[in-house]
Amino acid sequence: MAKPLRESSTQSEKDFPRLLRVIVKTLKKDQDLANFFQEVLTDSEIRMIVNRLKIAKLLFDGNSIRQTAQKVGVGTDTVVRVSRMAKNPTFQKVLQVFKKEKGLIVQRPGKKEIKKAVKKPTLGYWVFGKSEEES
Repeated sequence: MAKPLRESSTQSEKDFPRLLRVIVKTLKKDQDLANFFQEVLTDSEIRMIVNRLKIAKLLFDGNSIRQTAQKVGVGTDTVVRVSRMAKNPTFQKVLQVFKKEKGLIVQRPGKKEIKKAVKKPTLGYWVFGKSEEES
């Protein structure tokens, strides 16, 4: 079951679902929607959302928690957390889309794809919001 909004939620937070629906209806092209979310979300937030959807899809397809964690490249605790979220009836509606739409959620990119995407080599971890190279 989805968490109810906190009593201290602002009106803006309460209006968020309606606002999101209007944004999605307004930005009809996939690229426009992608551009919007890239402006308002960090790369990390986008990656987190995509990973959660990948995890839910893999679990929905019958993969085990360990298989899913390995395929997505996350810890089993993350998979368990998403598994609990995926039991929500609203989330189940979203998962039904995966049955109809082929190729929506892709597997973890291979090393070649990752190397192409990374312009500046990093050690892959962050300390206090800076990469080790910036420290």
